[in-house]
Amino acid sequence: MEGYYASEDDYMRLFYHYDGEMAQRLIILNTINGDVVRLTRQNPVSGCYDMDDRKYAEYHWTCFPISENKFERIWETAPELDLLRDRYVKGCFVVYGSEALDYTHYHGEWAERQICIHKGKVEKFSQEKPVSETSHMCDQPFSILDFEEEDIIRTVNDDKELGSIEFISKEEFEKVWHSFDNSET
Repeated sequence: MEGYYASEDDYMRLFYHYDGEMAQRLIILNTINGDVVRLTRQNPVSGCYDMDDRKYAEYHWTCFPISENKFERIWETAPELDLLRDRYVKGCFVVYGSEALDYTHYHGEWAERQICIHKGKVEKFSQEKPVSETSHMCDQPFSILDFEEEDIIRTVNDDKELGSIEFISKEEFEKVWHSFDNSET
């Protein structure tokens, strides 16, 4: 049995890759102190963190399934998610009946840059220009971003789900940011 699962509480986000009854890989995101840890059966301990030896049958009631794609994307970007480093987040939402995209660059706990795209209108925000006539840059700290169950579970069309928040690479953020260089900043 192979599967990918996520679990979270007030200060931790956990992502599991099970193959059989035991977790083979584990990603730990500690939203309080910023620790980001990737563990495997071959490397089961890092600092104060270790692989959970509970079998899937003992643990499955506290986690929910995610897609393999979602797990692998987080696994690849996990080293870049440390709270002391820069992180990049993409949000896809429905606003007044139409799709809106939001790309945010976090440095530490707070947004450094943000670009919002809705109905063909592009608004760019930065530390130098955090407000526009109609909106403002995200003022929610990274550690309380809402990665709820419906935001994490994506088994079909991972990239096209509305209401989702996901980590993206620096390169993806920069590509979007610079493609609108003539927009307000």
